[in-house]
Amino acid sequence: MPTFQTTIPDDSQEIPFRLRRTPATGHISGVITSTEMIGCYTHFRNNRTMPCEMPEYCESCHDGWSKRFHVYMSAIEAATCEHFILEVTACASDTFRNYQAAAGSIRGCAFRIDRPSGRPNGRMRVQCRMSDPTKAQIPQPPDLIKLLCHIWNVPIVNAPKRHP
Repeated sequence: MPTFQTTIPDDSQEIPFRLRRTPATGHISGVITSTEMIGCYTHFRNNRTMPCEMPEYCESCHDGWSKRFHVYMSAIEAATCEHFILEVTACASDTFRNYQAAAGSIRGCAFRIDRPSGRPNGRMRVQCRMSDPTKAQIPQPPDLIKLLCHIWNVPIVNAPKRHP
């Protein structure tokens, strides 16, 4: 006989979060659920983004592939309620860092990002504003490091190094 319940268990075996990047045309928008940004250098090799392994031996660095710093945050899209991982360039993260300096945290930051040039790797234009916390509760952020390591199929690493 089935046992029905009104609460849905979290299934820790599944990784329901997807990594989203700003499209060439259109935009991406939502509300940040992370309390802070994390980032790392990455390589785009074999049509895939992978983390740079430096300061250990990094095959991509050794083979001459360029690296770029990317910043990651969790966010929820208001229209669909999808909780996802947002990836932005270091340059695009400036607006989020300014927001964090003004508000004390990026959590609750409502954002909209587009690429004015319409090119896949064009500069990102980020707009941030305070969301109204009385309208909706935002979910707790996921473990971004665990999720990114799963997506990249690399061993789970320790917490990020904090820089002043």
